[in-house]
Amino acid sequence: MKKQILRSVLLVAASLVGLAATPAAHAATWNGTWNYDSCSNLGAAVTWGNSYNCTDSALPNDAKMNISGWSSDLSPSTTFVPAAVYPWGSSAGFGIVNREECAVGSATVCDPGTGPHAADGVSNLDGFLMKFSNGPSDIVKVALESVQIGWNGSDDKGVTTSTKGNACTGYCDSDISVYYYTGSSDPNMGLVSAASLKGATTTVAVNGWLLLGTYNDVGLNANNTVNLGNTGKSSSWWLVTAANTTTMDGNADAFKLLTVAGTGETTKRTPEPGSLALAGLALFGMVGLRRKAKQA
Repeated sequence: MKKQILRSVLLVAASLVGLAATPAAHAATWNGTWNYDSCSNLGAAVTWGNSYNCTDSALPNDAKMNISGWSSDLSPSTTFVPAAVYPWGSSAGFGIVNREECAVGSATVCDPGTGPHAADGVSNLDGFLMKFSNGPSDIVKVALESVQIGWNGSDDKGVTTSTKGNACTGYCDSDISVYYYTGSSDPNMGLVSAASLKGATTTVAVNGWLLLGTYNDVGLNANNTVNLGNTGKSSSWWLVTAANTTTMDGNADAFKLLTVAGTGETTKRTPEPGSLALAGLALFGMVGLRRKAKQA
């Protein structure tokens, strides 16, 4: 009998303590900036599928950004596969090397330290995948508002093949496309291709990705920076690619990424005061019932 009473008491107490642990969402908004110089391990060896963790340089450092590189249309796959993010310094920014760009006789055996180093749309579509996060109990979403690029194809506008080797059919423009993720689970880039992303609009999602917009000639703007005109579209995941549209100038776009900035929101999960009080009463009652059980 004593054991049955104690077992019942413990079950009730455990249930009430569980109520105390039920999270209550408390959201805080802040402004964030993540730039090249705020990223760690910039001197590490460049490898396929690598990424960099960047700190919010705008105090109070509300969130971290992880940046990785992806490329679509690499034979035999048409979907995105991991590429290599290449750090080119505080003025040039991050570039991307994919396996076909650096291949010599093979698309699978090559050094990511060779080949073109910009995110571009020449033959393949390259893009930067950004994940914003904080502690494991926090949900971080960012409304991206601006993108700053470093080296870019617009620097070579008007340059002819005879003078520099890249005519205006490649690496001579700086249009970009920006997407944000709306899915309920983490994005699977292996389900997305450059072609399928062209079906994403501001209202129609492709595998969870919505188009925020495509922006022309970013490299011709002041400080190589574009205001995205974001009206509150927020996500934990963002994708910035060379322009991915059939209505612009083909595959001429190339850029390296320096800085992104936006307004963030962190949802912290904390126990509700009422639930904590309830749990305290449950534990107090458990002690009293246990004493009675001993006396019975």
